[in-house]
Amino acid sequence: MIKEIGKVAAGMVLYNSDYSRLLLCLKGLTSQVDTIIVYDNSPEKMNTERILEIESAYNCKYIFSGENLGMPGAMNEIMQMAESEGYDWVLTMNADSVVPSDMIKEYRKYFHIEEIGMICPQVIDKRRKYMHADTTKKNAYIKMCITAAACTRVKAWRQVGGFDDWLFVDLLDNDISKRMILNGWKILQINSIVLDQEFGDIEAKNEKSEKFWIRVGEILHNDNFAKFSYKKIVHPNRVYYTCRNVLYLNKKFKEYGGIGYKENYNCNTFLGFILCFVIPSILRADRKIEVIVAIKNGFYDGKKKEKVTIPWQVNRIF
Repeated sequence: MIKEIGKVAAGMVLYNSDYSRLLLCLKGLTSQVDTIIVYDNSPEKMNTERILEIESAYNCKYIFSGENLGMPGAMNEIMQMAESEGYDWVLTMNADSVVPSDMIKEYRKYFHIEEIGMICPQVIDKRRKYMHADTTKKNAYIKMCITAAACTRVKAWRQVGGFDDWLFVDLLDNDISKRMILNGWKILQINSIVLDQEFGDIEAKNEKSEKFWIRVGEILHNDNFAKFSYKKIVHPNRVYYTCRNVLYLNKKFKEYGGIGYKENYNCNTFLGFILCFVIPSILRADRKIEVIVAIKNGFYDGKKKEKVTIPWQVNRIF
């Protein structure tokens, strides 16, 4: 049975976000959705003048948590609020993403397909010269999408158990996507819509070095080599969460194959993760000792969680 479902809210999680960039993002969203829920994970509340500005000019609901719930915790709060107010879909956004003006209009064309749980655009980081969008490709059902600019059916979010709060930041996209697919929901990528999303902090290298490493990646058909075309700023805190969460998630989905390795690190096993993420993180880091400590602590905490994690079980709806 086909029925029209289309009441859309947008949810945005802030953490010490740049205010001018936030306004730019809100400006691109306000005409496309019915309401915007701004959930602030920052240590300090935004000043009253700015709150009044975004609430009045952009039809926002500003919520200050008073504590950092992490990305999945904040997004669950947004989804619950949207659910209680009768919204069918929630567009999840980062404060530094500016959406194309016709994105939700394009998404709406597919809201009636009942087995679709998430709709997303192509996502690239234009700073990384090896990444290219292909708008000539047909729309496709995919296995994993990032939550930035993804539109999630509230019913599907509820049915798969919501976002996993324990992840806090890294690999939450892999986790929710995996549970969507395993439960029979589909993730549709709209290839005519392209989001330029900055993944992490990077610095450009000289043109000769850029071209060399991009070419090596093309010859070997492995983007891990192309990543040497820029300098990555390695944050020990993010390395900690990645190492911690990859252990936990692979125990969580023990019955359903690996998670994160191939999609994020172009490898197939934990050993590959060591070679493709852990060692390069140390080599590229300015604060190498801090990164080594973060890796050690991440693996330690991931192992502790792994021991008490009961493998997840599918509860299919389709």
